[in-house]
Amino acid sequence: MTVPDYWRLKKTRFRLIGTQCKVCGEKRFPPTVVCPSCGSEEFEEYKFPHEGVLVNYTVVYQGPEPYKHQTPYIIGIVELTDGTRVTAQITDIDIEEVETGIPVEFTFRKYYEEGDEGIIMYG
Repeated sequence: MTVPDYWRLKKTRFRLIGTQCKVCGEKRFPPTVVCPSCGSEEFEEYKFPHEGVLVNYTVVYQGPEPYKHQTPYIIGIVELTDGTRVTAQITDIDIEEVETGIPVEFTFRKYYEEGDEGIIMYG
């Protein structure tokens, strides 16, 4: 990710902010410019709740280059308290203890660094 992309996306990544269609009410994360449900281009900002339940998950044993040092790690589908489902990395739990139905909450943490002089990715 480039530095401009990182700064442009920091609001949505760090605060869990997406969009809600003004016509049909569809909520989207990450934000979108055209509603996939009704085709509208009228949106308002929507702050998603930070709590939810783990619906499904998988364990990644061979991650892409920036995440290789974190393997194995858990990626899951989380249903937020408003019913929206998002994909997220599940942290702070042992792989042997993770199971569907557990409560989870949004946290802010370091993902990776792009070398010694590159950007440090948080989310």
